[in-house]
Amino acid sequence: MEKISDSENQEKLLAELKYLRVTLKEIGEAFILRSEGEIETIAGYLTGMTPKNTRQIAKVWLKEARSTNFKPTKGRFKDLKKIDHLLEDLLHLIIEYQAIPDKQPAKRKQPVKSIRSASKASES
Repeated sequence: MEKISDSENQEKLLAELKYLRVTLKEIGEAFILRSEGEIETIAGYLTGMTPKNTRQIAKVWLKEARSTNFKPTKGRFKDLKKIDHLLEDLLHLIIEYQAIPDKQPAKRKQPVKSIRSASKASES
């Protein structure tokens, strides 16, 4: 087994730290770009929603968002996770409220005959 000198060990450690620093920057930048893109997408969804659904979403999500505490100066990973969860929650609310129609269709006064019942009547 080859013995590695102390200076070589130090060089390898410093090289690995340099690599980790570059990787951290790349991951951080990618997270920021992805999150900003999600925010823009969500904003686009919100502008296309009905005022009633927007009001209902605002009631729920703004309360959650405003009660979330951040400490940006500390640079904590858990703050990034909180932001990610808030965006995810808002997106789920938007999807949920888009699936619910704002108004129910007006009820018809007379039922519409189906094609099958109309064709049976013509056969007789």
